[in-house]
This record gives sequence, structure tokens and C-alpha cells, in this order.
Amino acid sequence: MDDFFEKWKTDKRFQAMVKLGIYILFVLVVSIYAFSINIDTNVNTNTTGEDNSTSIDKPISNDGVIKIPDNYKYKVNITIDDKEYKYTGEKKETQKTIIKDDKEYLFKDNEYYLKDNETYVKVTKEEVYDIINYSYLDLENINTYLSKATKNGDQYIVYLKDIILGEESDKYIIILLNNNDIDIDYTQLMKLFNNNVNNYKVKINIEE
Repeated sequence: MDDFFEKWKTDKRFQAMVKLGIYILFVLVVSIYAFSINIDTNVNTNTTGEDNSTSIDKPISNDGVIKIPDNYKYKVNITIDDKEYKYTGEKKETQKTIIKDDKEYLFKDNEYYLKDNETYVKVTKEEVYDIINYSYLDLENINTYLSKATKNGDQYIVYLKDIILGEESDKYIIILLNNNDIDIDYTQLMKLFNNNVNNYKVKINIEE
């Protein structure tokens, strides 16, 4: 120890080497500490993400995203002015049943079929969705609308100019997400195609 202090007093080069060693050791300790904190943070974040993605309590989330299960039952109520229409059915992974006006349809392998007794006869998509264009009922498409929405209280406001090419007005559609229900007021959108429409609303209920 005496040799160390003696060298420290008389050898400037020795002092510089000792200081450099202490600095390197300090940097090494700080780096190891920061790295360990980063690992803990990443582990906690990943765990949370996995929990959120695998645990779906309700199909509808109030954070502006519709979580679409692989299997679910659904009801669709459509109000056009003073008339009401209904679709019901069930989605099971690769196929979907659709009931409209006491007629049962099947959607499978990107094709639509009408059930006639126990025989399935191919029909067109337009025959099944003659009341409303299916894109306005499609949950993935509604999620696209929500991705462009502005939240106002419990309403999601989607401006037509954000979803229609060339539209410049401040008109909008309104989407409400509530537990298992999706309520959409399409009135302003549908007025672009038919100015006589005064009320055009869709309510979708999803049950796992």
C-alpha cells in the first residue's frame, strides 16, 4: 500500500492510469445497471402485451378498436328512415351463417350460398346484402374508420373527407362503442348517394 501512495505522489503517468481505470470501472458499472433495468422493463412490457392479446373479456373495446373474435354470434339492426331490417347469424372461424328474411345463407371459401332444404346453392354477395353494402357492416372496415376517428366524449367522429376521395366537407359519421354493441350513424354518408335519406343507422351486437 505504501508503494502505491509513493508512486501516486511521484509518478504522473501512474496517476493517469489509475484514474483511467477508475473511470472505465465506473462506466462499466453504470452500463450493466442500465442494461439490467432495460431488460426488466422489456419483460414487463411483453408480459402485459401478451395478457392483452390473449385475454378478450368483451369483443368491443372502448379504446377505439373492435376486437374481433374467431367465433361469435351477431345481430345487425338497420334503420333506414322509417323501415327496419335485420341480419343475424354466427361466425365460426372459416365460415359464417347469415339469416335474412327467414332465409339462411352460408359464406364459405369466399363464396355465398343459399340454403334450400339441405342443399346449398351459390348466390351473389349482392343478393345477400341487397339492403346495405356489406362494407358498412364489415368489422374490419369499421376498424379502419375508427383508426381515422376523432373521439368526442363517448363518440367517435369520422369525417367523410378522411374516408372518401375528393370530399371536402366537414360532414361525418358517428360511431359508438358500448360493451358488445356498435352503433353507427351513417346518415350523412348515405346522403351523398341519396339526398332523400333522412335517417340511416346500423346497430351491431356481438356475443362470443
